[in-house]
Amino acid sequence: MKILPLAADSLGVRSMATMVTGGGVSLLIDPGAALGGLERNDAVPSDAERQAAAAARARIITAASRCDAVFVTSYGPDHHNLLADCRATLPVFLKTPSDAGEYSAARAIIDVIKGPGRSIGFAGGSETAFGALTVGCSAGLSAMAVTVRSEGRTFVHGSSSLNRDCDAGLRHVIGQAPDLVYLSGAPLYRLGEDNRDSDGEPPIRGACRKALRALLELVGRSGCRAVVDHELLRTMDYRQLYAPAFATGRVSTAAEFLNSKETLLEAARMSERGALAARGGQVTAAA
Repeated sequence: MKILPLAADSLGVRSMATMVTGGGVSLLIDPGAALGGLERNDAVPSDAERQAAAAARARIITAASRCDAVFVTSYGPDHHNLLADCRATLPVFLKTPSDAGEYSAARAIIDVIKGPGRSIGFAGGSETAFGALTVGCSAGLSAMAVTVRSEGRTFVHGSSSLNRDCDAGLRHVIGQAPDLVYLSGAPLYRLGEDNRDSDGEPPIRGACRKALRALLELVGRSGCRAVVDHELLRTMDYRQLYAPAFATGRVSTAAEFLNSKETLLEAARMSERGALAARGGQVTAAA
């Protein structure tokens, strides 16, 4: 079984698009790529970002032309906004909506991609065989986890499952006994937000801290390798803030997994424009 991240924040564009191939069957997870950060400091994407996004979209559309099915783990546009560019007969499995906003997003997607040759379904809680690949999809998590098994190996595309639903997501992912997990890291770039919870601590800081502890527990208990990217890579100091995870030797970015150069284009743009606020403390697993 081969795992190929097609685009990622560490490669210059918001995406978790991934191709999984085994036994002559290919699956595409999260066919989307987008530029972000416009809402922060009114920073306009650079030409380099736009070029990276165009190249990512081309790779994803090419992958879609030869895959056997597509899975969408989240209703964020950067997880699905290239569905309309996939071939008309490609089966699509969407995350089962969990609230009114997701049902509305699902209806909008279906209206765009539906057609006489297209099979579209909600995948939560399902298990389906595609040749040599067996695919299981989580139910009840805010971002769907997709588990692919083949020839004694297990890969989990965890999307934001250890970020938004730390406890439930951790239980689910560990329960799959994975060899490799691909996760969106915590939204460290939001640590400068000054909204407070009832204890006086910014909720984002607490969420990032909890996600770090979950990641450390995952690699410690399962012994798996973890590719951690996406939201984590939107600040230049992500390695310092998540140093305990990278120190395990089991955590890498998508770029590192591919033996490619990291290209943090959005993070660099935000840093240059002064959008990274003082955080008032580090994120540590013990804190």
